[in-house]
Amino acid sequence: MILTPVTAVPTPEVDFSGKTFLIVDDFQGMRTVIRDVLRNCGANSKLVETAADGKDAIRLLGAQPFDVVLCDFNLGPGPNGQQVLEEAKAGLAKVLVQNGELEPAKSLLQETIHDSPYYLEAHDLLAHTFQALGELDAAAQSLEHATKLSPNSVARQKTLGDVSLKLGRLDHAERAFRKSVTLGQHSVLKAPDAFFGLAKTCSAKDNPMEALKVLGELNKTFTDDQTRLKSMAIEGIVHHKTGNFKKAVELAAAVEREVAAGGAPVADQSSLDVARLLFATGKQERAVEFLQNQVRNNPDNAALLDEVKEIFSNAAMAEEGAALVETSRQEGIEFMNRGVLLARDGSYEEAIASLREARQAMPANVRVLFNLAYVLITRMQKAGRAPELLSEAREALLAANSRQPGLARYVQLRATLDALAHGGKTEPVL
Repeated sequence: MILTPVTAVPTPEVDFSGKTFLIVDDFQGMRTVIRDVLRNCGANSKLVETAADGKDAIRLLGAQPFDVVLCDFNLGPGPNGQQVLEEAKAGLAKVLVQNGELEPAKSLLQETIHDSPYYLEAHDLLAHTFQALGELDAAAQSLEHATKLSPNSVARQKTLGDVSLKLGRLDHAERAFRKSVTLGQHSVLKAPDAFFGLAKTCSAKDNPMEALKVLGELNKTFTDDQTRLKSMAIEGIVHHKTGNFKKAVELAAAVEREVAAGGAPVADQSSLDVARLLFATGKQERAVEFLQNQVRNNPDNAALLDEVKEIFSNAAMAEEGAALVETSRQEGIEFMNRGVLLARDGSYEEAIASLREARQAMPANVRVLFNLAYVLITRMQKAGRAPELLSEAREALLAANSRQPGLARYVQLRATLDALAHGGKTEPVL
């Protein structure tokens, strides 16, 4: 046999200097060896984090994204390497979704579920991604599979109800919403959204008495202004559908007064019922104004923008509504980015003033809240700590987290702020 020499094909050199690494091993010696190897390969030691067990690794993965995770399988008591890998993939998928990279997120989550079919968070994230892509049938299938594996999740049952209602599967929706309401009775996860969904489902099934009964139970359980406003809107829609126009108009007037007084709810599926009621009772100008404000507060929320367009379409304003949505979206983006651009030019006081103005105009805009905190932190990194700015930045972050819990941006900014508050060294926030 004649052997033909094989010429090695040169591979491009990889630049590790800007990459972030996480080393997970329960042996200190092994963590040190791997760190040294990475440094010899050009990695920046300041960008290399280590964890001694799975619990610590998962905490770090939740705090920031890593380019490379090097993880042993056996990590002693607690989560093993496979579970850390699942968390890493889920964390990456969340980042991809937040960045609008939905198809890569979908592929990654499907791969994760194939390898770990009982990893419920991956099922929930996949359903969320399907919804963002407009693939509601696939979202319903993912949620139904997850509820078979774990039927007692308050949030999952509520989400299944939402998707089923959008698909017109009213029996499925009612069953899921009722399950969520029942499970939530003695749970810290109890929330009004399942009641809203159940009331709207009963109304859609031409059972207005049951819908009003559900809203009555809701109002006994939740007494905050946001819930009361949304409940009035849905009650008004129920009465309008049954032909009780007088009651619908009374409720629309009460809702209008609340909104005018600054009681506009955080933008979500239930808050848009305010606009539906206003349109139904002939208050078109107020409805348009309300929807424009919702778009300005949420210019990146594609699902909400699509629903707003649908409301305009149902009000015979499809073309005009689409133009209003785009104009309002651009206004929101420009308003919330103005302060950051000023900060990058070194005009910190002007940047802070601009973002405070933006927050006043768009109080539910999460990006404005993050940008305000970012500029306040950056200003203090340059000019020194100030108690009132520390307090304002912390309050802005808490407000953002209350609206969209658990975002990586919150974790990163909060960690930097806490270090700054305690006099520790902080890196510039990106």
